[in-house]
Amino acid sequence: MAGTGAAAAVAVAAGSFTSGSVETLESITGLTADATYSVYLVAEDDETVPNVQAEVVTFNVTPTIPPTVLLKADFATDLSPFTPVSVIGDKVWLNGGGYAKISGYISTGSEANEDWLISPGIDLAASTQEVLSFETANNYGDAVTTLKVKISSDFSGTYDAASIAAATWEDITSLFTLSPGGSWSFVESGAVDFSPYAVDGTGYLAFVYECDNVDPGTWEVDNIIYTGYLVPGADASLSDLQIDAATVAGFDPAVFSYTVELTAGTTAIPVVTVTTTDDAATPVITPATDLAGDAAARTTTILVTAQDGTTTASYSILFNPIIEVANIAGLKAATEFDRKYVVTGEVVLTQKDGYRNKKYFEDTSGAIEIDDAPGVITSVYVIGDGVTGINGTLEVYNGWLQMHPVSDPGAATSNGNPVVPQVLTVSEFNTNFNDYAAEFVKIEGLSFADAGASFANGGNYNVSVGSDIAVVRVHFYDIITGTIPKMADVQGVAVWHYSTAKIALRMNSDIMAYSSDASLSDLQVNTVSVDGFTSGTLSYAVLLDVGTTAITAVTYTTTDAGASAVVTNATDLHGDEAARTTTVEVTAADGTTATYTIVFTVDNTGVNNSATSRLSLYPVPATDVLYIKGMNDIRNIEIVNIVGNVVKRFNVESETMSISISDLSSGVYFIRANESTYRFIKK
Repeated sequence: MAGTGAAAAVAVAAGSFTSGSVETLESITGLTADATYSVYLVAEDDETVPNVQAEVVTFNVTPTIPPTVLLKADFATDLSPFTPVSVIGDKVWLNGGGYAKISGYISTGSEANEDWLISPGIDLAASTQEVLSFETANNYGDAVTTLKVKISSDFSGTYDAASIAAATWEDITSLFTLSPGGSWSFVESGAVDFSPYAVDGTGYLAFVYECDNVDPGTWEVDNIIYTGYLVPGADASLSDLQIDAATVAGFDPAVFSYTVELTAGTTAIPVVTVTTTDDAATPVITPATDLAGDAAARTTTILVTAQDGTTTASYSILFNPIIEVANIAGLKAATEFDRKYVVTGEVVLTQKDGYRNKKYFEDTSGAIEIDDAPGVITSVYVIGDGVTGINGTLEVYNGWLQMHPVSDPGAATSNGNPVVPQVLTVSEFNTNFNDYAAEFVKIEGLSFADAGASFANGGNYNVSVGSDIAVVRVHFYDIITGTIPKMADVQGVAVWHYSTAKIALRMNSDIMAYSSDASLSDLQVNTVSVDGFTSGTLSYAVLLDVGTTAITAVTYTTTDAGASAVVTNATDLHGDEAARTTTVEVTAADGTTATYTIVFTVDNTGVNNSATSRLSLYPVPATDVLYIKGMNDIRNIEIVNIVGNVVKRFNVESETMSISISDLSSGVYFIRANESTYRFIKK
């Protein structure tokens, strides 16, 4: 029945289609804008003899022409065609990875900021029924952090603070719905009628961020779209933009700025051709002049003049050949952060982390952190692997340089390279951190303020050498465990974290703890080991022969070769106990100390131990009980002190006996048995 006009009328358009069981979209072409048409729709099924809908569905439609997108900014890769200008503070609008973003937050506090994001000039007289819309998101901060929308018709087009201040800006923020804050979800502004502001001349649209220095927030802006109906003869847009006969990727008539990456080493200027939307419009192409020059020299511009001879649109293509550098020092010298760089030399992996797929590479010229949140690098590397061709864009994030990879450099070009840290002092590390950022470094002889506690993920630990203080951080989670040593050599990656230089440990073996062993393995008097010496016993009493006056030589052997000791000799063998005492102060490698003492006493009893003694006394020295063995023909014994006084007497009842000496003072004593004398020490 398609094509049968009602009441014998001739159908403007007719046809049949199969709809199936889901919603179907059909297009009708050849209609006239703003004319009203009646549409008749009748359905039939797919039976052999189709069943036809009994009543025809009728509805009226009026086709319209959609408005032209006059300006569009989706911030897919950069901020174009908008331009950022910082008026107060050190912050600036940035591309946040698909949207414009700004935050006044800094790690050590905050500061007041005023930052503008300004559009290119818009020909306000070239269209009618203009509509503006955009999206915003807002999080953190307080009521003092604001985002304002402003427009000016007398801005000079010079993007600096002085020109902004000289212009008249009308605040139109209240026309739009902005994000209420507290979420990263974008909020649509609403499609606002912009006609009252679209007057003759050129206008500029601006998003203005302001914050105080107390609690600044973050604002994000995306998908700015400005539409309108072009007046006759005012269409200066392009319908196609080609480079070497291929349409520019992402071309949109309402997008005026493009950046095209070229292979490294390209010198020939690409050929740009265009097609105007209105055949009566006139394009003028000004080719780039030098692909090795600055941005202006690398840019081809297309100025389109509409049929009316006054309305213009300017398109631009910035050509960016990939920049080759020989080493990491070349990356650190880079100034164009919107370019892609490739390191032609080999670099060595010193650390990798699952968080944001970070990797740390270095060569003899420096080091770089690779921040790879999307996981662009799929090749698997281990520490010590050499990699050639790391590439990507650069960013200064929180004060230090990062590379965001653009492509996988591929398999390692060498393996097992030695990873040797650069040894620094604390002062050098702190003062000249930029020279060592991301490098594998080592500082020796560090004392930990938190010795004895346990390492924890994200923990920051103050360490020092003398009065110089540094920070060791457990930056790479679930790697470092155990007790914090008192003193150690420490190695790791030099990281910049919360505005502080820190050493990030990679593994437990990066902590080379110093020994705390301050013991002796031998203690000698006149080259003979002290009777009863043990490493764990610190105090000894030594009896010298009758008539001894010379200070006795004391020597030692430390258990740990890294420990040291200082001997302070007795001063007077016939003086008080302090004067008769020699000390050996042992200092362990980590600074732990222990002091051994020997109290010398010169024998004034006139008797010496029998050389033919058959009694055994033990233990030596004794503490509470002294055991005596071999008293078969001895009936009684006496204990005599150093000055010859008898302090105890015992009857002997067996060949072996035990004597309680717990009530005796520490010192040298003698056992008298028959005609013999035996010496022992009470500890």
